[in-house]
Amino acid sequence: MDDDGLLSIDFLAGFTIFLLAFIMVVSMIPGLLVDIQSRGIDYDAVAYRTSVILVEDPGCADSLDGNYTLPTWELRQYSTTYKDEIQRMGLSVSANTPNILARSKVNKFFNNTSDLILTYDDYRSKTIFGEIPYYFNISLKVESEPALMAGEPVPHGSYGYARRLVMVKDPGYAVGNSSVYNATGCSLEANETHIISDIAVQLNYSELIDLSRSEAYQINPATETVYFNITDFSPYLDRADIENVTLKGVTFYKKTDSGLFKEIPFQYDYFDNRVYQFYKNNEQHKLSGDPFSVKNMSYMNMTLTPPLPLLPDEPNALVFINFTLEYNFIKSTPGPGYPYLTGVYDYNYGTVIRPDLKPGVLEVAIW
Repeated sequence: MDDDGLLSIDFLAGFTIFLLAFIMVVSMIPGLLVDIQSRGIDYDAVAYRTSVILVEDPGCADSLDGNYTLPTWELRQYSTTYKDEIQRMGLSVSANTPNILARSKVNKFFNNTSDLILTYDDYRSKTIFGEIPYYFNISLKVESEPALMAGEPVPHGSYGYARRLVMVKDPGYAVGNSSVYNATGCSLEANETHIISDIAVQLNYSELIDLSRSEAYQINPATETVYFNITDFSPYLDRADIENVTLKGVTFYKKTDSGLFKEIPFQYDYFDNRVYQFYKNNEQHKLSGDPFSVKNMSYMNMTLTPPLPLLPDEPNALVFINFTLEYNFIKSTPGPGYPYLTGVYDYNYGTVIRPDLKPGVLEVAIW
Protein backbone atom coordinates (compact mmCIF):
# COMPACT_ATOMS: atom_id res chain seq x y z
CA MET A 1 0.00 0.00 0.00
CA ASP A 2 1.23 3.48 -0.84
CA ASP A 3 1.66 5.59 2.37
CA ASP A 4 2.62 8.91 0.67
CA GLY A 5 0.84 12.09 2.05
CA LEU A 6 -0.14 10.58 5.39
CA LEU A 7 1.10 11.90 8.82
CA SER A 8 1.98 9.50 11.54
CA ILE A 9 -0.01 9.43 14.76
CA ASP A 10 3.17 10.22 16.75
CA PHE A 11 3.80 13.42 14.78
CA LEU A 12 0.20 14.67 15.27
CA ALA A 13 0.34 14.01 18.99
CA GLY A 14 3.68 15.82 19.36
CA PHE A 15 2.61 18.82 17.33
CA THR A 16 -0.62 19.18 19.36
CA ILE A 17 1.30 19.13 22.64
CA PHE A 18 3.71 21.78 21.28
CA LEU A 19 0.82 24.09 20.28
CA LEU A 20 -0.83 23.78 23.69
CA ALA A 21 2.43 24.53 25.47
CA PHE A 22 3.12 27.53 23.21
CA ILE A 23 -0.34 29.01 23.84
CA MET A 24 0.10 28.66 27.61
CA VAL A 25 3.50 30.39 27.56
CA VAL A 26 2.22 33.28 25.41
CA SER A 27 -0.75 33.83 27.73
CA MET A 28 1.56 34.04 30.77
CA ILE A 29 4.06 36.57 29.34
CA PRO A 30 1.90 39.77 29.74
CA GLY A 31 1.34 39.03 33.43
CA LEU A 32 5.06 38.56 33.97
CA LEU A 33 5.84 41.94 32.33
CA VAL A 34 3.16 44.10 34.00
CA ASP A 35 5.40 45.41 36.79
CA ILE A 36 8.32 45.97 34.43
CA GLN A 37 6.21 47.95 31.95
CA SER A 38 4.33 50.21 34.36
CA ARG A 39 6.71 51.02 37.19
CA GLY A 40 8.36 54.16 35.71
CA ILE A 41 5.75 55.37 33.24
CA ASP A 42 2.77 55.07 35.58
CA TYR A 43 4.18 57.43 38.25
CA ASP A 44 4.97 60.11 35.68
CA ALA A 45 1.46 59.80 34.28
CA VAL A 46 -0.11 60.07 37.75
CA ALA A 47 2.03 63.12 38.58
CA TYR A 48 1.02 64.83 35.34
CA ARG A 49 -2.65 63.97 35.82
CA THR A 50 -2.53 65.34 39.38
CA SER A 51 -0.92 68.59 38.20
CA VAL A 52 -3.67 69.01 35.59
CA ILE A 53 -6.37 68.59 38.25
CA LEU A 54 -4.66 71.12 40.51
CA VAL A 55 -3.95 73.93 38.02
CA GLU A 56 -6.69 73.53 35.41
CA ASP A 57 -9.68 72.41 37.50
CA PRO A 58 -11.55 74.56 40.06
CA GLY A 59 -12.69 71.44 41.92
CA CYS A 60 -16.23 70.62 42.92
CA ALA A 61 -18.48 69.47 45.73
CA ASP A 62 -21.44 67.13 45.73
CA SER A 63 -24.95 68.46 45.41
CA LEU A 64 -26.68 68.62 48.78
CA ASP A 65 -29.97 67.67 47.19
CA GLY A 66 -31.60 67.79 43.80
CA ASN A 67 -32.40 71.50 43.96
CA TYR A 68 -29.37 73.03 45.62
CA THR A 69 -25.76 72.96 44.46
CA LEU A 70 -23.07 73.49 47.05
CA PRO A 71 -20.49 76.22 46.52
CA THR A 72 -17.11 75.15 45.20
CA TRP A 73 -15.19 72.86 47.51
CA GLU A 74 -13.19 75.50 49.40
CA LEU A 75 -16.32 77.49 50.20
CA ARG A 76 -18.20 74.71 51.95
CA GLN A 77 -18.71 76.20 55.40
CA TYR A 78 -17.14 74.16 58.17
CA SER A 79 -15.71 71.96 55.47
CA THR A 80 -13.92 69.68 57.95
CA THR A 81 -17.38 68.46 58.97
CA TYR A 82 -18.52 68.16 55.36
CA LYS A 83 -15.34 66.81 53.75
CA ASP A 84 -17.20 63.82 52.34
CA GLU A 85 -19.13 66.23 50.11
CA ILE A 86 -15.92 67.35 48.37
CA GLN A 87 -15.33 65.46 45.13
CA ARG A 88 -12.20 67.16 43.76
CA MET A 89 -9.82 69.77 45.13
CA GLY A 90 -8.71 71.82 42.14
CA LEU A 91 -6.97 75.15 42.70
CA SER A 92 -7.78 77.19 39.58
CA VAL A 93 -10.07 80.21 39.74
CA SER A 94 -12.37 78.56 37.22
CA ALA A 95 -12.33 76.07 34.37
CA ASN A 96 -11.86 79.06 32.03
CA THR A 97 -8.65 80.22 33.75
CA PRO A 98 -6.15 77.32 33.63
CA ASN A 99 -2.90 77.89 35.53
CA ILE A 100 -4.40 80.82 37.50
CA LEU A 101 -4.93 79.75 41.09
CA ALA A 102 -7.31 81.23 43.67
CA ARG A 103 -5.62 82.26 46.92
CA SER A 104 -8.52 80.93 49.04
CA LYS A 105 -8.15 77.47 47.48
CA VAL A 106 -4.38 77.51 47.91
CA ASN A 107 -4.77 78.34 51.61
CA LYS A 108 -7.32 75.62 52.20
CA PHE A 109 -5.41 72.99 50.21
CA PHE A 110 -2.14 73.52 52.06
CA ASN A 111 -3.86 73.60 55.47
CA ASN A 112 -3.39 77.29 56.14
CA THR A 113 -6.86 77.52 57.70
CA SER A 114 -8.24 75.98 60.87
CA ASP A 115 -11.60 74.88 59.47
CA LEU A 116 -10.28 72.30 56.98
CA ILE A 117 -7.87 69.61 58.15
CA LEU A 118 -6.82 67.38 55.25
CA THR A 119 -5.40 63.89 55.72
CA TYR A 120 -3.26 61.84 53.35
CA ASP A 121 -6.35 59.87 52.36
CA ASP A 122 -8.13 63.15 51.51
CA TYR A 123 -5.37 64.18 49.12
CA ARG A 124 -5.22 60.72 47.56
CA SER A 125 -8.98 60.38 47.09
CA LYS A 126 -9.80 63.97 46.05
CA THR A 127 -6.75 65.03 44.02
CA ILE A 128 -4.53 62.07 43.04
CA PHE A 129 -7.21 59.37 42.66
CA GLY A 130 -6.59 55.71 41.90
CA GLU A 131 -6.63 52.62 44.10
CA ILE A 132 -2.88 52.56 44.75
CA PRO A 133 -1.89 54.31 48.03
CA TYR A 134 0.71 56.57 46.40
CA TYR A 135 3.23 58.57 48.35
CA PHE A 136 3.30 62.17 47.16
CA ASN A 137 4.80 65.61 47.55
CA ILE A 138 2.87 68.66 46.28
CA SER A 139 4.59 72.03 46.68
CA LEU A 140 3.91 75.62 45.64
CA LYS A 141 6.37 78.53 45.66
CA VAL A 142 4.91 82.00 44.97
CA GLU A 143 7.42 84.84 44.51
CA SER A 144 9.27 85.49 47.78
CA GLU A 145 6.60 83.86 49.96
CA PRO A 146 7.48 80.78 52.05
CA ALA A 147 7.07 77.55 50.12
CA LEU A 148 3.90 75.54 50.78
CA MET A 149 4.01 71.74 50.88
CA ALA A 150 1.67 68.80 51.37
CA GLY A 151 2.76 65.19 51.64
CA GLU A 152 6.11 63.50 52.31
CA PRO A 153 9.64 64.75 51.53
CA VAL A 154 10.75 63.87 48.00
CA PRO A 155 12.81 60.63 48.05
CA HIS A 156 16.34 60.25 46.67
CA GLY A 157 15.28 57.42 44.37
CA SER A 158 13.08 57.48 41.28
CA TYR A 159 9.62 59.06 41.26
CA GLY A 160 7.10 60.56 38.87
CA TYR A 161 7.35 64.34 38.47
CA ALA A 162 5.41 67.24 36.95
CA ARG A 163 6.17 70.97 37.13
CA ARG A 164 3.72 73.77 36.23
CA LEU A 165 4.16 77.53 36.02
CA VAL A 166 1.17 79.26 37.60
CA MET A 167 -0.19 82.66 38.63
CA VAL A 168 -1.99 83.26 41.95
CA LYS A 169 -4.96 85.63 42.27
CA ASP A 170 -5.38 87.53 45.55
CA PRO A 171 -8.72 89.13 46.50
CA GLY A 172 -9.11 92.89 46.17
CA TYR A 173 -9.65 95.40 48.95
CA ALA A 174 -11.30 98.81 49.12
CA VAL A 175 -10.01 101.87 50.96
CA GLY A 176 -12.28 104.91 51.01
CA ASN A 177 -12.71 108.23 52.79
CA SER A 178 -15.69 108.93 55.00
CA SER A 179 -16.32 112.06 52.94
CA VAL A 180 -18.27 109.79 50.55
CA TYR A 181 -21.04 110.05 53.14
CA ASN A 182 -22.97 113.32 53.15
CA ALA A 183 -22.56 115.45 56.25
CA THR A 184 -26.18 116.53 56.33
CA GLY A 185 -27.34 119.22 58.75
CA CYS A 186 -30.42 118.42 60.80
CA SER A 187 -32.74 120.64 62.80
CA LEU A 188 -33.59 119.53 66.34
CA GLU A 189 -36.84 120.26 68.07
CA ALA A 190 -36.96 121.84 71.51
CA ASN A 191 -36.69 118.58 73.45
CA GLU A 192 -34.54 116.56 71.02
CA THR A 193 -30.91 115.71 71.66
CA HIS A 194 -30.28 112.74 69.37
CA ILE A 195 -30.85 111.44 65.85
CA ILE A 196 -30.53 108.02 64.17
CA SER A 197 -28.72 107.78 60.83
CA ASP A 198 -27.42 105.04 58.54
CA ILE A 199 -24.26 104.67 56.52
CA ALA A 200 -23.96 101.68 54.20
CA VAL A 201 -21.63 99.76 51.89
CA GLN A 202 -23.19 98.50 48.64
CA LEU A 203 -22.28 95.31 46.76
CA ASN A 204 -23.83 95.26 43.30
CA TYR A 205 -23.24 91.74 41.99
CA SER A 206 -24.37 92.54 38.45
CA GLU A 207 -21.57 95.15 38.20
CA LEU A 208 -18.92 93.21 40.12
CA ILE A 209 -19.35 89.86 38.38
CA ASP A 210 -18.73 91.46 35.01
CA LEU A 211 -18.85 88.74 32.36
CA SER A 212 -16.93 90.95 29.92
CA ARG A 213 -13.89 90.63 32.19
CA SER A 214 -11.79 87.51 32.54
CA GLU A 215 -12.55 85.66 35.76
CA ALA A 216 -8.90 86.14 36.66
CA TYR A 217 -9.62 89.88 37.09
CA GLN A 218 -13.20 89.86 38.33
CA ILE A 219 -14.32 90.99 41.78
CA ASN A 220 -16.58 88.17 42.92
CA PRO A 221 -18.00 88.58 46.45
CA ALA A 222 -19.63 85.14 46.19
CA THR A 223 -16.24 83.41 46.17
CA GLU A 224 -13.70 85.99 47.41
CA THR A 225 -13.13 87.89 50.62
CA VAL A 226 -14.80 91.31 50.78
CA TYR A 227 -12.62 93.84 52.59
CA PHE A 228 -13.23 97.55 52.99
CA ASN A 229 -11.54 100.20 55.11
CA ILE A 230 -13.21 103.60 55.53
CA THR A 231 -11.04 106.32 57.04
CA ASP A 232 -11.11 109.92 58.36
CA PHE A 233 -14.21 109.78 60.53
CA SER A 234 -12.84 112.14 63.19
CA PRO A 235 -14.03 115.44 61.62
CA TYR A 236 -17.60 114.08 61.49
CA LEU A 237 -17.75 112.28 64.85
CA ASP A 238 -15.31 113.79 67.32
CA ARG A 239 -16.73 117.32 67.53
CA ALA A 240 -17.49 119.68 70.38
CA ASP A 241 -21.22 119.76 69.63
CA ILE A 242 -21.51 115.95 69.84
CA GLU A 243 -21.72 114.30 73.23
CA ASN A 244 -21.42 110.77 71.87
CA VAL A 245 -21.98 108.59 68.78
CA THR A 246 -22.79 104.90 69.18
CA LEU A 247 -22.97 102.05 66.67
CA LYS A 248 -26.35 100.51 67.43
CA GLY A 249 -26.09 97.63 65.00
CA VAL A 250 -25.13 96.28 61.58
CA THR A 251 -27.79 94.86 59.29
CA PHE A 252 -27.61 93.21 55.88
CA TYR A 253 -30.30 93.89 53.31
CA LYS A 254 -30.91 92.36 49.89
CA LYS A 255 -32.96 94.07 47.22
CA THR A 256 -35.72 91.75 46.02
CA ASP A 257 -37.10 91.46 42.49
CA SER A 258 -40.04 93.64 43.55
CA GLY A 259 -37.66 96.46 44.42
CA LEU A 260 -38.13 96.12 48.18
CA PHE A 261 -35.29 95.51 50.62
CA LYS A 262 -35.41 92.40 52.75
CA GLU A 263 -33.29 91.91 55.85
CA ILE A 264 -30.89 88.95 55.75
CA PRO A 265 -30.56 87.43 59.24
CA PHE A 266 -27.09 86.87 60.59
CA GLN A 267 -25.52 86.07 63.96
CA TYR A 268 -23.14 88.76 65.23
CA ASP A 269 -22.79 87.68 68.86
CA TYR A 270 -19.46 85.89 68.46
CA PHE A 271 -16.03 86.37 66.95
CA ASP A 272 -15.66 84.06 63.97
CA ASN A 273 -12.73 84.60 61.64
CA ARG A 274 -14.33 82.31 59.05
CA VAL A 275 -17.26 84.69 58.66
CA TYR A 276 -16.47 88.29 59.57
CA GLN A 277 -14.11 90.63 61.37
CA PHE A 278 -14.98 94.20 62.35
CA TYR A 279 -12.48 96.72 63.69
CA LYS A 280 -13.00 100.22 65.05
CA ASN A 281 -9.54 101.77 64.85
CA ASN A 282 -7.41 98.80 65.93
CA GLU A 283 -10.01 97.29 68.28
CA GLN A 284 -12.00 94.25 67.19
CA HIS A 285 -15.69 94.30 68.13
CA LYS A 286 -18.65 92.01 67.99
CA LEU A 287 -21.52 93.47 66.01
CA SER A 288 -24.36 92.62 68.34
CA GLY A 289 -25.18 93.16 71.98
CA ASP A 290 -24.85 96.54 73.63
CA PRO A 291 -24.09 99.47 71.30
CA PHE A 292 -20.56 100.81 71.64
CA SER A 293 -19.18 104.30 71.19
CA VAL A 294 -17.57 105.29 67.91
CA LYS A 295 -17.06 108.97 68.74
CA ASN A 296 -13.30 108.50 68.76
CA MET A 297 -13.32 106.31 65.63
CA SER A 298 -10.89 107.50 63.00
CA TYR A 299 -11.40 104.47 60.72
CA MET A 300 -13.35 101.23 60.54
CA ASN A 301 -12.68 98.12 58.52
CA MET A 302 -14.62 94.96 57.90
CA THR A 303 -13.70 91.62 56.36
CA LEU A 304 -16.38 89.24 55.09
CA THR A 305 -15.21 85.74 54.27
CA PRO A 306 -17.21 83.40 52.02
CA PRO A 307 -19.18 81.28 52.25
CA LEU A 308 -21.46 83.69 54.08
CA PRO A 309 -24.91 82.37 54.90
CA LEU A 310 -26.29 85.83 54.29
CA LEU A 311 -24.78 86.88 50.95
CA PRO A 312 -26.79 85.52 48.02
CA ASP A 313 -25.40 83.73 45.00
CA GLU A 314 -27.73 85.37 42.48
CA PRO A 315 -25.74 87.12 39.73
CA ASN A 316 -27.92 90.26 39.91
CA ALA A 317 -28.07 90.59 43.68
CA LEU A 318 -27.84 94.01 45.32
CA VAL A 319 -26.67 93.86 48.94
CA PHE A 320 -26.33 96.65 51.50
CA ILE A 321 -24.28 96.38 54.70
CA ASN A 322 -26.02 98.94 56.87
CA PHE A 323 -24.37 100.59 59.91
CA THR A 324 -26.88 102.34 62.21
CA LEU A 325 -25.45 105.28 64.18
CA GLU A 326 -27.06 107.21 67.01
CA TYR A 327 -25.88 110.81 67.49
CA ASN A 328 -26.31 112.48 70.88
CA PHE A 329 -25.79 116.22 70.54
CA ILE A 330 -24.89 118.81 73.13
CA LYS A 331 -27.80 121.12 72.52
CA SER A 332 -27.86 124.77 73.47
CA THR A 333 -30.70 126.24 71.42
CA PRO A 334 -33.13 124.69 68.94
CA GLY A 335 -32.29 125.14 65.30
CA PRO A 336 -30.37 123.75 62.32
CA GLY A 337 -26.69 123.07 62.02
CA TYR A 338 -26.24 119.64 63.63
CA PRO A 339 -24.48 117.62 60.89
CA TYR A 340 -24.47 113.83 60.79
CA LEU A 341 -23.26 111.21 58.29
CA THR A 342 -25.56 109.31 55.96
CA GLY A 343 -25.22 107.71 52.53
CA VAL A 344 -23.83 104.73 50.60
CA TYR A 345 -20.27 103.68 49.76
CA ASP A 346 -20.14 101.66 46.53
CA TYR A 347 -17.79 98.66 46.56
CA ASN A 348 -16.93 98.56 42.84
CA TYR A 349 -14.10 98.50 40.31
CA GLY A 350 -13.38 102.17 40.93
CA THR A 351 -12.92 101.76 44.68
CA VAL A 352 -11.46 98.25 44.97
CA ILE A 353 -7.70 97.79 44.61
CA ARG A 354 -6.97 94.60 42.72
CA PRO A 355 -3.47 93.14 43.33
CA ASP A 356 -1.44 91.92 40.37
CA LEU A 357 -1.36 88.20 39.70
CA LYS A 358 1.67 86.64 41.39
CA PRO A 359 3.86 84.13 39.51
CA GLY A 360 4.63 80.79 41.10
CA VAL A 361 5.75 77.23 40.48
CA LEU A 362 3.72 74.15 41.43
CA GLU A 363 5.52 70.80 41.56
CA VAL A 364 4.07 67.31 41.99
CA ALA A 365 6.10 64.21 42.87
CA ILE A 366 4.50 60.74 43.04
CA TRP A 367 6.12 57.46 44.05
